[in-house]
Amino acid sequence: MSDVIDRDRYPTDHAGLVADLHERLARDGVCELPGFVHAQAVEEAVGETASLAGDWFATDEEHTVYFEPIDEGAPAGDPRGMRLRSSKKQIAYDQIPGSSPIRRLYEDEETLRFMAAVLGFDELYRLDDPLAALGYAYMQPGDTLAWHFDRSEFAVTLMLQTAERGGAFQYVPNVRSEADERPELVAAVLEGRSDQVVSLHPQPGTLTLFRGRRSLHRVSPVEGQRVRVNAVLAYGHEPGMRLNELTKRLFYGRVV
Repeated sequence: MSDVIDRDRYPTDHAGLVADLHERLARDGVCELPGFVHAQAVEEAVGETASLAGDWFATDEEHTVYFEPIDEGAPAGDPRGMRLRSSKKQIAYDQIPGSSPIRRLYEDEETLRFMAAVLGFDELYRLDDPLAALGYAYMQPGDTLAWHFDRSEFAVTLMLQTAERGGAFQYVPNVRSEADERPELVAAVLEGRSDQVVSLHPQPGTLTLFRGRRSLHRVSPVEGQRVRVNAVLAYGHEPGMRLNELTKRLFYGRVV
């Protein structure tokens, strides 16, 4: 994988590096690895995403911050009644060629062990799903991923191409806990009244690990002519994990 991953900068079998990244993720809820993938491999992947673009599945939907149906009876200021919009396009795992540098990275065993160690798992498993295991997410001008919490404990993404303007990854760390959803803070973020928003602008080749179940986050609206593209690498803490049929139809328009 040395032609894909910058092993000089990120020796993925180095215990000290892994410990540092794990500590950073635990402390901040997010860990960025700029230049994790070589520029040449990124360029090859961008060309690949361009050739696949016409076959994407587009979604444009309204939802709440919890990705639940909108509660029309919720009182004013309750996040469960606040209407949000997300729109993007996706290429699924079974559409990505086996020779793809990003697919090779995802399927590499040493990289899998590295991800597990940084995330703090003894074992980590690639998603057992022909659609959702790995994908390319495209955001054209006007597209956005609205504020939300993830249902999974963590997410791993790789930036391939940035937008000309906008398209920032924004988050508010540790918003909620098992005991307290903190709806007042959630509402303040949704209404633009919070000063706790952190903005990140990952450049092509940057790998990002993020714990999004408790941290509110979004991708701000994309502006300009260039399409924002990133790869989404899906893992599970148990073998055999996959999306249900309803979720597959929602995100990919089909079931395999």
